[in-house]
Amino acid sequence: MVFRKESIEERLLKLDEALRVLEEYKGLLWDKYKADIKIQWIVERGFIIIAEMIFDIGAHIISSIYREYRDEYEEILRGLAANKIISQDLAKGLEGFGGFRNVLIHEYIELDSKKVYEALTGKLDILERFKKEIAEWVAKQ
Repeated sequence: MVFRKESIEERLLKLDEALRVLEEYKGLLWDKYKADIKIQWIVERGFIIIAEMIFDIGAHIISSIYREYRDEYEEILRGLAANKIISQDLAKGLEGFGGFRNVLIHEYIELDSKKVYEALTGKLDILERFKKEIAEWVAKQ
């Protein structure tokens, strides 16, 4: 696979777009979130897009630059940190995000909306850090 800087930049734009949408709902009180299925769907879809962008970006960089193929989401994050593309601290903060993505995609019938709400109100900063660290890395390429 050939490294395509524009591919990463496109995904960073989509990641930023999804983060901006979720930011609109970050201050929402739990009762309002819980009572509005449309808001829940917007937030869930936003997190799905963010997860897909993060793991697409990571897999592309690791496979095209380092010729490493990681088929588990958490391994992608560890690979980014091991190759100093993102900080170890950021990788640690993103631990479990692959599982969160899988829950959103596959367990939507029994999805715990409280956990999604907690991610909305407490995890956007770490996702913003991912965007920033990757953008800084890409700028050097």
